[in-house]
Amino acid sequence: MKRPVNKSIKLIGSRRIIFGTDLPLHLPESQLTPVINENIRDKDRENILCKNALSYFPNLKGEN
Repeated sequence: MKRPVNKSIKLIGSRRIIFGTDLPLHLPESQLTPVINENIRDKDRENILCKNALSYFPNLKGEN
């Protein structure tokens, strides 16, 4: 059985998914654990947890 993260990656690709927590309804840990523990490529995990958000919201990078 495929989990939602794997299913989403297969359907739309990891470059179109941004991690979110639905705060204040859920604790971040409860939403982060499935992404961390899921059997997905590191590249896909990095896209979902970081790179995609930075590409949509470049101000998150801060000043270099």
